[in-house]
Amino acid sequence: MPKQEEAVMALPDALRVPLHPRLVRYGHAQRRHITRRSPSFAATPVTHKGLTLQAAPDTRATTLVISSATPRSESLDLEDVRDIQAEYFEAMRRQIERYGGVVEKYAGDAVLALFGAPIVHEDDAERAVLCALGMQAAIELVAQGARRKWNLEPAIRVGVNTGDVVSGIWDTGTRQDVAVTGDAVNTAARIQAAAEPGEVLAGAETMRLTRRRIKYGERRDLFLKGKAGPVPGYPAVGIRDRLGERWEEGERTTSLVGRDREMLELLDTWMRAQGGEGQLVTLVGEPGVGKSRLVAELVDRVSSSGAIRVLRGRCLSYGQEISLWLLADLLRGLFGIREQDAIEEIGPKLGVGLRELLTGSEPESRREAMDVLGEVLGLAPSNSAVASAEASIRRQALIRSLRLVLGSLSQRAATMLVLEDLHWIDRASQDVLREVVSDIPGLRMLVLVTHRSGWVAPWTEWSWPERIVLRPLREHDAAVLAGAVLGGINLSPDLERYVGERAGGNPFFVEELLRALEETGGLEQRNGQMHLVPDIAQRLPITLTEILLARLDRLEAQVRTVAQVGSVIGTSFAVRLLAEVVGREQVALEMPLSALQDAEIAFPRRSPDPGIRLQARHDAGGCVQHAGAKAAQRPAPPDRPSHRAPVSVG
Repeated sequence: MPKQEEAVMALPDALRVPLHPRLVRYGHAQRRHITRRSPSFAATPVTHKGLTLQAAPDTRATTLVISSATPRSESLDLEDVRDIQAEYFEAMRRQIERYGGVVEKYAGDAVLALFGAPIVHEDDAERAVLCALGMQAAIELVAQGARRKWNLEPAIRVGVNTGDVVSGIWDTGTRQDVAVTGDAVNTAARIQAAAEPGEVLAGAETMRLTRRRIKYGERRDLFLKGKAGPVPGYPAVGIRDRLGERWEEGERTTSLVGRDREMLELLDTWMRAQGGEGQLVTLVGEPGVGKSRLVAELVDRVSSSGAIRVLRGRCLSYGQEISLWLLADLLRGLFGIREQDAIEEIGPKLGVGLRELLTGSEPESRREAMDVLGEVLGLAPSNSAVASAEASIRRQALIRSLRLVLGSLSQRAATMLVLEDLHWIDRASQDVLREVVSDIPGLRMLVLVTHRSGWVAPWTEWSWPERIVLRPLREHDAAVLAGAVLGGINLSPDLERYVGERAGGNPFFVEELLRALEETGGLEQRNGQMHLVPDIAQRLPITLTEILLARLDRLEAQVRTVAQVGSVIGTSFAVRLLAEVVGREQVALEMPLSALQDAEIAFPRRSPDPGIRLQARHDAGGCVQHAGAKAAQRPAPPDRPSHRAPVSVG
């Protein structure tokens, strides 16, 4: 860092609280003004009747899941009721923890779980609905025992809703509990009550956030207590066979903009792969910068030029703890197996596919492939020579079988293997993948990998793979994309400036900001241009704030607080002013400021004078990582942090 008396830390515009006036001079009056509106450097706990509320003054997206059982038989003994409840609660807890949620409370026959508090993930709503679907599947195992012992048919209702909640962490001395309140929780409970036994019912916002991954039934109008009009509800019926892409949503398909150079590089590698010179290309970039969009455009272009085979696998944020998740996803796509298929359906599909693909292979090689690939998909070991072998031997058999499968694919047709979001890869898949892709140079195959910065690929030290880094769009390209999102209408200078400042050239941010403005009436067309409605609200879409807050939540509490206080001061501030505001010596801020630099949330600038210099950072990669955006939406009272949350009740 520069010398402290000259140090200026710059923060992105997305972190700034819009209602707070920028500082133009330094003084004690300004310090008091800032302090009243910024998070305390060390939040003061609030104690009441032996309970301590650990205040967390920020705003974030949170998902709640509540499951509630249908009425039980009154003829059961209390001990039997307790046994059923224990099995039921344990089954629900396992699903909640599987998808990264937190149990808020058990009450009667209900379970309330949170996704997004105290930690935010960028896909909390999706996790909540998948958890709810998992709850319905898990209750069947409980029901089997209840049928056998007591002739009962236990079932649960699950409701999912997204909205604003107030949350806090209560410390009882022996444990800490997260508690939430708000209309979103009440609405979630009423949606849950409106669901049929065995059904998952979601609110409109939850459906909108998860429809790329989840398949929904027809809309139902729900007449809920306390609501003036009908509330839409959507039954979640399962997981989609293919993940929908955001540019495919709505009536307009967004075109690819500003990636001509990268596309030429990819087309060149594909030409070489078709000629038998296998290629491994890694696309690196921040969330929303367009990695998946570029891959989709490449697949469309090469698919129209001849017969090719495209094989896909995708890592998920909640799949890191599931061993061999990526390989299982890859095999499901190759052999036409759905994620929700029962075990008895998987074996026949895998067997038919392997017999067709490995026709010229030795019978023992086919049996070995059926054994080890089947195990990846959840099947029990079969009758191959390695069926009873130790783990290391079976791992080598898995590598051999995958090499055999990929080699057979490339012999039949030029193949493109797309592996997305490898920053979430599980360790077992990564170890196997490293061995398998070492064969690629001898195959007619292009392996295209996407991941975010920060993950180190296991082939980094190899000389032959190529790496393409996607940068934010240039200002002109971002404006062209914005016009395409709005159906080809030119943007007015004020709207173009608004989008440029907040999106920083990130295509996902551009699209989400404009669509949010369209949905909320923030745009109006005049004289052949689209204009920003005056006094438009500063609220960011949930899709963006979840990404921003997920980045911020990875930092320690002290570092997060420094980022939020700095954002209230402005997009650029002197370190000595920050120290004055938080009431600490400048030396005490060295650690949190260094952490912000490492996370690319703030960066040092030398100031020509010792005063304050305001400077916005128009950088999408930075904006994604600086996540005080939720605090910028709605100030929360200091001891009642507010969270926007997808809420799921079951």
